[in-house]
Order: sequence, then structure tokens, then C-alpha cells
Amino acid sequence: GAAPTCQCGEGYIAAPGSAPGTSCVVANTQYGLHPKDSYFRLTHADRLDYGWRVSEIKIFSDSECAEQLEYASPEVCAAVYADEATRPPETHDVGETGCMVKVRGTYPTDAATPVDASRIFDEQAVAEPELEWWSECLNCNPDPEGLNSMGPAYIEWFVATAQRVQCVQLFQMTNHASNDVVLDMGPVMGPGCSYDGTLCPATKSWRYRDLRSLPTYTSYETADGKS
Repeated sequence: GAAPTCQCGEGYIAAPGSAPGTSCVVANTQYGLHPKDSYFRLTHADRLDYGWRVSEIKIFSDSECAEQLEYASPEVCAAVYADEATRPPETHDVGETGCMVKVRGTYPTDAATPVDASRIFDEQAVAEPELEWWSECLNCNPDPEGLNSMGPAYIEWFVATAQRVQCVQLFQMTNHASNDVVLDMGPVMGPGCSYDGTLCPATKSWRYRDLRSLPTYTSYETADGKS
């Protein structure tokens, strides 16, 4: 009898240097992601004439927002680059462990304090975070036919498959806050899609309105404990 023939499953490829069908690794090793990990994408659904400024996003394992989850974990998003030139545009490392967040551009400024996307996840233990990310767009309009529209801004980040998110807290800055946001969740990779290529379609979506009538931060409870 001939030796059995093995094939790598969906989301995996043959390990470099290995004999065919003997060893498999996750296809998207550049980001250290597992095929069953999820992405979150937060987008504003209203027009913002002075840009979007976000100081922090926190996630929790309970609907009361008491048990906070950590982003800085290799299982969540260990972004590793052999060469800085290979880094995808508009991505930023968060914290010493390299947790990655992606945004649609950051406003160019010479301000003494940076306003890049790393600010969205750098004050996780602070009750009232102050450091801000500034969107690149000033006229952030989700209507593609709107006057001088630059399109909507967005924020994307990873959540490991083992983490169950039941609450998301969004901290926005007064006068630069969205009143209507959409939170999408989907797989980081799948047939014909991946985080570093065509984003996979969202499998779940939530919409939250009338945010400016609430405190500086807004808590979003997900419907089924996995957002």
C-alpha cells in the first residue's frame, strides 16, 4: 500500500520546506491570525463635517461591561513584519505586543501628541481616556454622491475566536462624535476573501443611533454574546 495522501484544509497551506501533505500552517501567517478569528469594523453612518475623533474602544466579556478583555494577545493579532516596507497601508501596532488596528487614514498634523490609530487602544485601563485618533477625512460622508464627500471613516480590529464579546465601549470626542454608527463582525479569512485582501462579508451587524444624547462613552450590548 501506498502512503496516504493528505491535503491542507481551508485556510491552511503547506509549511515552507515540508514535503507535500506532511505539514500545514495558517495561510495568513503575516498577521498571526487563525482562520476562525473575527474582525470588527466600526463605521459612522452619519455625515461628520469636522472629522471623526475616537479616544478609545474597549471590549468586555459580559453585557454589564465589567469584565474587560485584552487586545494585546498573540492569539488576537500578532502583527509581524520581516520588513517594514511590507506593512499594509493605514495599519498601526497597538502596545508592545503588536496588536493591529486598521483605519481609513489619519489626519496629517504636526501636533506634538500623535493622533494615529494606536491612540484608539492605548488607554485601556484609563476611566476617561484623552488621547485621540483623528480621521483623515474632515467631510466624512457615507453618501458617495454627497457634496465634497470623502467617504466614511472606519476602524477595524481583531478578536480571537476564543473571546466572547458581549459589550463594546466607544469613547468619542465632543464636537467630533458620530451620532449613528454601525458595528460589523465577520471572519478574518474565507473563500476568496481575507483581511489583507478583499474583506470577508460581515456575518453579523448592529446599528446604534442617537449617541450624542448619551455620555462621552457609549456601551453597545450585542444580541447573542458574540459580536
